Amino acid sequence: MMLIRLSAKQEEGDELISVVPDTNILVSGSIVPYGNPAFILDSWRAGKIQLVTSLEILDEFRRVMAENFDVPKDDIDFFSAFIIWKGIVVEPKQKIDIIKEDPSDNKILEAAIEGKADYIVSGDEHLKNIGSFEGIKIVSPAEFVKILKE
Repeated sequence: MMLIRLSAKQEEGDELISVVPDTNILVSGSIVPYGNPAFILDSWRAGKIQLVTSLEILDEFRRVMAENFDVPKDDIDFFSAFIIWKGIVVEPKQKIDIIKEDPSDNKILEAAIEGKADYIVSGDEHLKNIGSFEGIKIVSPAEFVKILKE
């Protein structure tokens, strides 16, 4: 069972760093209570950053959680609903075809562009090798945690 803590309310006028996590960050951060992905999700729950996703990312999250980790459907539904409620869920209008080796990774770039994200956080080499995309920095979970702690 996953533990979801409610996030603190953001103060009026505060500008939060917005981040698109790849699916692996969402999965790892929601099932392992320690480590960089968990720290990132905890920072979001605490109202320190803004999470940006898309329905396509959430669909992949739901599929991976059910098929690879046998997480109960109710837990997956609850966490997905929490992301929809407290995060920003975009519907990308622009299709991107930058990552040829794994075209499914393009959905992360699409969400970041549509959501005007500051960062993409990923451990995926296809994404990390790009470095940045249209002004959006692509960093590893460890790099992003270091940024958050500064």
